[in-house]
Amino acid sequence: MKTAVFPGSFDPITLGHVSLAQKALAIFDELVILVGNNPDKRYEFTPEQRLSMARETFENNPKVRVEMCDTFVVEYMKAHGLTHLDKGVRDARDFSYEADLARCNRLLNPDCETVLLLPDVQYASVSSTFVREVIRYGGDLTAYAPEPVIRLIKHINQ
Repeated sequence: MKTAVFPGSFDPITLGHVSLAQKALAIFDELVILVGNNPDKRYEFTPEQRLSMARETFENNPKVRVEMCDTFVVEYMKAHGLTHLDKGVRDARDFSYEADLARCNRLLNPDCETVLLLPDVQYASVSSTFVREVIRYGGDLTAYAPEPVIRLIKHINQ
């Protein structure tokens, strides 16, 4: 069984992330969505909220596992015997950054193979930063965020 890791901060998870996960599942048998927790980064949502939103988003898909990670992704991969890393790229800037990161990850873990995926066209400009802006100004999230994110925001705003 081929398993890939799809890491990110998922602050919050977006429909672009969901699109990329579906594309990865067309290639791999199983996908581990790895919610990153970098203590040096400022998040809008708590680690528990980000983990919960991602888990709820994929709760009906037995091929997806969602876990928290606060180590190097390549270390997680080594510890779990995984070799494939999925990353999304929206534009040339993302591609350049992710290509450099893929080379660095390969230096840290020679078994790490990175697969770069393009989101569906309607999500090419959707990022967690964009979704946070829509949230901040009370905009409609239905075209950008999965239902668990929308529910959490409604709950927070009550």
